[in-house]
Amino acid sequence: MSNNSVFIPKINAMVIAEGVLWGCLSNANALVRVSLENGLVDFVGQFPIEYKVDMFSDIVYNNGMLVFVPSSADSIVIYNISDNIFKAIPLNISLVSADNRIYQENYKFIKAYSFHDKVFIIPCSFPSILVLSMNDFSVRYLQAPVSEIEKNITEPNLYGYFNNTYIDNYIVYMGCNMSNFVLEFSLIDEKFNIVHHKVDAAGIWAVYPLKDGYLISSINSEFFLRNNDVCQKIDDLSGMIISDYFETLEYLYLIANNRLRTSVIIKICKNDASFSIIEFDGSIKKVYRSTKYNIALSNTGALICIESDGQLKSLPLLPSDTLKSAISFCPYIIDEQTVSLNTFLKEIVKYE
Repeated sequence: MSNNSVFIPKINAMVIAEGVLWGCLSNANALVRVSLENGLVDFVGQFPIEYKVDMFSDIVYNNGMLVFVPSSADSIVIYNISDNIFKAIPLNISLVSADNRIYQENYKFIKAYSFHDKVFIIPCSFPSILVLSMNDFSVRYLQAPVSEIEKNITEPNLYGYFNNTYIDNYIVYMGCNMSNFVLEFSLIDEKFNIVHHKVDAAGIWAVYPLKDGYLISSINSEFFLRNNDVCQKIDDLSGMIISDYFETLEYLYLIANNRLRTSVIIKICKNDASFSIIEFDGSIKKVYRSTKYNIALSNTGALICIESDGQLKSLPLLPSDTLKSAISFCPYIIDEQTVSLNTFLKEIVKYE
């Protein structure tokens, strides 16, 4: 029995493009395709950069290409689907000053947005918003928005500049984790505003504009409704940590972890800010939205399909023969914190 026998694929980021679910693994240097019918994970290729755990935090699609957003990786990676070719674009790490106490090399960027022939890459702890041209693959570093919000930071913490984003009408909202200020950035003209939200919190974890005002989540897991200068704390939501969201025209659905470390969905009416809490077994890290699917990624790397009626269907991931063969030359790890002994033993028996 080889080491491949116990390999359990763990997806860290994914995107649905050209009718295919594409994912990058956190525990192997591998781009994969995932079947939404049976959870079978097929090997596509190896990233042309040094392997690290959790290399990418997000993937976006633009004109036949996938763009991989670096988290621990030191490069942006682009994959041309039709040509089956990878391209790595090294980051300009020299922009990080030696005295920058916010930068964390394993949490560089958190999100990307595709807009026409550009991809905007949003930082976690890197001191710039990146603008990637999909025509010539040049990268512009927009330091001014981050520099402006940095002026309002009193004490750096371990969370970086931003950890959650929300987009509405091509405006990206980024709550600063170290102040009560929000960066509002336009994908259309690259202009930005710094907005002060007067909430009783050390920093803003996430912010969501509603019909009248904003819903704000703090880094201390407290929630506020802010309308002009009136700020109301929502005690019923205290203790929940937002990880992602999806939405309809009428409702905003926030994915949050509660005190028991299981996920809940907070369903919020955009018109009047009324809300309800939907509880379920399991823990969700991210949600990927498309015209046909809402697919959640669990903290263990499994997939959860969110049906149209709100029901959840788990989709365990199974490595194909091509993936098991490929990882013999791709570095990989098994995370004992997210793989139970029972699952581990089942995998051994299955492939022995």
